[in-house]
Amino acid sequence: MIFDFKITIWERLEIFGTDNDEITMSEKIKAGVFTSQSDVIEWLEDEGIVYEISSMGDTAEELTPKENAGASTIEIMQDDKIKGGYTKLWENGEI
Repeated sequence: MIFDFKITIWERLEIFGTDNDEITMSEKIKAGVFTSQSDVIEWLEDEGIVYEISSMGDTAEELTPKENAGASTIEIMQDDKIKGGYTKLWENGEI
């Protein structure tokens, strides 16, 4: 049996580009051009800028279904060895 818990966590992204790359990225974030980490990564990769992402484990926070728009934040799963994958036995969400 497997118990899954949804959490939020901060991730740190460090770029290894020029000072101008850092300024451009900062300006795009502040202007709302980049609204997600995916936007930033796509730009970095398009520009050929090297980057590193690390999870900041000490910032992990649990979520409730209310904080997760009614979706589950705890699931109990059973490993289905015959079919493969997992079967959900229980979840605490409304959606």
